Amino acid sequence: MDRPVDDVSLVFDVDDTDPLAKLTSPSGAEVAAPPDRPRMAGGFGPLMTWAADSDGRLLDIDDRIARFTGRSREECLDKNLLDAVHVDDRQGLRQAWRRAKRSGTPFDYEVRVEAADGRFYWHRTRAFPEPGAGDEPTWCGVMEDIHAQPIPDKPIGRALQYDHLTGVLGRAAFLAKLHAVVQHCINTDGTLSLVLVDLDQFAAINDRLGHKAGDEVLRQVARRLEDIVGTNTTVGRVGGDKFGVIVPGEIGDGASCAARIEGAFDRDFALKRGSVSVGASIGMAGYPRDAENGEALFKCAGLALNSVRAGLGPGHGFNGPARNRQQIRMAAVSVIRNALDQGLVHPYYQPKVSLATGEIMGFEALLRWEHARYGIQPAQSVVDAFDDPELATALDDHMFKRIAQDIKSWRRDGIRFGRVAFNISPVRFRHGKLAQKITRQILREGLSPHDLELEITEDVLIGRDVTDTAADLQSLSDSGLNIALDDFGTGFASLVHLKHFRIDALKIDRSFVQNLGDPRNSAIVDAILHMGRKLSIATVAEGVESEAQAKQLRRRGCDLAQGYLFAQAMPKDEVDRYLAGRKPVKA
Repeated sequence: MDRPVDDVSLVFDVDDTDPLAKLTSPSGAEVAAPPDRPRMAGGFGPLMTWAADSDGRLLDIDDRIARFTGRSREECLDKNLLDAVHVDDRQGLRQAWRRAKRSGTPFDYEVRVEAADGRFYWHRTRAFPEPGAGDEPTWCGVMEDIHAQPIPDKPIGRALQYDHLTGVLGRAAFLAKLHAVVQHCINTDGTLSLVLVDLDQFAAINDRLGHKAGDEVLRQVARRLEDIVGTNTTVGRVGGDKFGVIVPGEIGDGASCAARIEGAFDRDFALKRGSVSVGASIGMAGYPRDAENGEALFKCAGLALNSVRAGLGPGHGFNGPARNRQQIRMAAVSVIRNALDQGLVHPYYQPKVSLATGEIMGFEALLRWEHARYGIQPAQSVVDAFDDPELATALDDHMFKRIAQDIKSWRRDGIRFGRVAFNISPVRFRHGKLAQKITRQILREGLSPHDLELEITEDVLIGRDVTDTAADLQSLSDSGLNIALDDFGTGFASLVHLKHFRIDALKIDRSFVQNLGDPRNSAIVDAILHMGRKLSIATVAEGVESEAQAKQLRRRGCDLAQGYLFAQAMPKDEVDRYLAGRKPVKA
């Protein structure tokens, strides 16, 4: 999820017709710029102006920059802005620029710039995107001298705040930030969580693939953490392969953040040669529940992390007296129950597309909920709440009613939507008579079973009397409802289950789809597709993100696909616009 740049201090007074026509210096004095860009005149007093493309390639500079660097204007053009920046400041500037590009907002950063005398001086560089003729904007910026004395050519001062490899805060700066935030909470009766993330088996990556590959993984981990945490959180690298995240707010906010972090490791990390799967252990502690100061809070989170790594806890856990899953489950239950009570739980729809024709054959309805601070969240962020039978039933009922309303709306408008797949919590299967309950819901909402598809996971097929489950699924199938088996191939699902249970569709897990270049994944996908054809079971590939993946799957005989290549999950109103303006896309 994109988020705006942190701690941006804007000094631009932007004119609607010409973003460079008026700039305001820190002193408040207006600085005029000629309208005939991209050529910019010099003589901007303490401010030096530049323009660059989205990759940092200089398109224009003023004469003051040329004089400062000792290079001619022609020598500077087409060079990267980073070339004149101190090597220890480049990663942080790249990070700020990357965030600004994603959010389309200005960035504000302090770096050391090399002068004509070979020494480095602190400058504040600020820039904003200006739409251009192409797809990418031009970045128009200013540099302000903020350090009258030369700084030696070594990392000191501000550079010490940032980890040179990943661009996030280094250990010392992160711990200083933690102490400051805890003190703020003490003064304001606030609360916060500290989340520690430790990569699993990271040493093996360095040994097997080399340290360059390991460094690239660390950089990507830092980027993913920054992408998924909220705007007021702080990310830092606190050890070789350990990261920390400061999450202000209630303890449930920390649990939600930890769940999102855990989900961030579901996708492999792309390297120059192939990709690598990386796991993570996560420990959490909260102020004031677990500790009274920043140092104690860091130790408590470390203890929680150690218990997870020692196999004494789940994939992520809280520190505290219980130190087990129960606290996380209670936090998740509280968060999602509050969202349900406030009407903040919604179905989002992702289309399923025929790989043969490009036509939309149906949708999967996915649970989304609104967080006051982080916006729309996936169900995975509160997955522990679905272990609570009462809450799971309430969520399922709420989602079904909302889905039914949307289906009836599409039907009234004459919109062809195919079958809509819905999920129910596995815990619901433990209490019997599920087929009767679902059938009554369908009738009560005025739907036809042919409008729907029930997606189940393999958890439903184990741990309960096989005869009862088979009878439920057979009854639902006989009524006209499709049954799809989700995440096939990732766990205990087997040919025995396909023999005992009525299954209409197999969903190939995204982990296989995203790594079709791996011969083992390729063989598994081929086996699933062959089995589906022989048993007359439809096959659906999840997580299709590229045309190359879609083409491979089509050639191999996969029936349907869903993923970002076609569309992300979207609310009902966006589905209406999507269907109205979409043309069939054939892989």
